[in-house]
Amino acid sequence: MSAIQFEEFILSIAAETTNKFEDKALYPPELVDLYSLYTKVRNNRSVAIIEFGSGWSTLALARALDENRLSFSQYVEDNVRHPNPFSLMTVDCSKGFQTLALDRIPKELSETIIVPVISEAKMSVLNGQICHLYDQVPPFTADFIYLDGPDCDQVSGDVNGFSVRSGSNEYAYGLPMAADLILLEPFLWPGTLLVTDGRGANASFLKNNFKRNWLYRYDKKCDQHLFQLFEEPFGGISESLLILKEGRLGVE
Repeated sequence: MSAIQFEEFILSIAAETTNKFEDKALYPPELVDLYSLYTKVRNNRSVAIIEFGSGWSTLALARALDENRLSFSQYVEDNVRHPNPFSLMTVDCSKGFQTLALDRIPKELSETIIVPVISEAKMSVLNGQICHLYDQVPPFTADFIYLDGPDCDQVSGDVNGFSVRSGSNEYAYGLPMAADLILLEPFLWPGTLLVTDGRGANASFLKNNFKRNWLYRYDKKCDQHLFQLFEEPFGGISESLLILKEGRLGVE
């Protein structure tokens, strides 16, 4: 899908959303960032996605994943013993924001499975460092991860009196420091791509705590930090996924 076609798709959904939810505070879509996400899922030939923080990104990720399903589902079914292929798990603290995000998904994308998760985020300590963690992240195998939540004002609790909810009561200006991916890292398959939406301090925290071999780069234009898990496959099944992701099938 070209950038123009993608923009037309998002704006058509935005128009419908404005009419449907005109009584609610809505954030406009950031088209450049959304198209960047869409193309990364397509170019990486991703099979399953975890998203931390529901929003317009949920729609962009679902669209890209559905196109991957149409292109690669037969190969994945025949060669990759994947527990949740062509599924998107979106984790959020806010039922309201998540409902808005899910209501944007058009019926044409219904064959891509959306797994909504509502979970509280709390201050915690990991590896002797203050951070925060979601209460629950259900079992899910993903090869694309988008980190855009939780916001600081969604994190409860404190550690020795410290919290990321600094600033005023109206707006929390602290630095988000999500550590969930540190816990999930051992279960990620080689080739997994992680993208953060800004969150530079959080990206630095992850980079300093990850144990496996990640290739890192910063996309200044979109303010996205990218981590690619560059490792040999675990075995034949994960190698089959890498063959797909590296474009060695000759199909698009």
